[in-house]
Amino acid sequence: IILSSPQFSQRRRKEEEVKFKARIVASQGPIGTKCPRWHVDHVPLRLVASLLGPGCSYIPQSQKQNVCIDYNFLNNCDVDDTAMANNRIVQFAKGNEERKEGIFQAQENEAILLMGREWEEAVRDDQEKLNDRHEIKAAVHKSPELRMDENRVLLTVDIVPDEV
Repeated sequence: IILSSPQFSQRRRKEEEVKFKARIVASQGPIGTKCPRWHVDHVPLRLVASLLGPGCSYIPQSQKQNVCIDYNFLNNCDVDDTAMANNRIVQFAKGNEERKEGIFQAQENEAILLMGREWEEAVRDDQEKLNDRHEIKAAVHKSPELRMDENRVLLTVDIVPDEV
């Protein structure tokens, strides 16, 4: 598979072969939830597709007016209680506490592409060189809350960085 991207122009030659890593993960009920806490992935790019059950919850960068993400806490969270951590990481704008607008939920059989921290860092390096002030952040997301009788099968595909 061939991939070319301006964001990785310093790290890759054009049309250089890129490696991918695919995983299929199954879970059942709330105890089997793999990533219940809001987080960003430490990969350049991840495709997430729910083959069975609900897809992941995510917050598009365009939702800043509805959702406030505490990136400092997200990156340095030392709280064991997942619900408490999630409430601290993601807070809703005044008047949006009940509606919770700004959080999106992928559906069964939908695939989404999530930019990871490694892509964010590459973009930031390029922007500093170009004196570009547009803020681009890795996608904040988490696994959905599952009912006891609910199953989920998830496919993820990551770009594998050269260093691995």
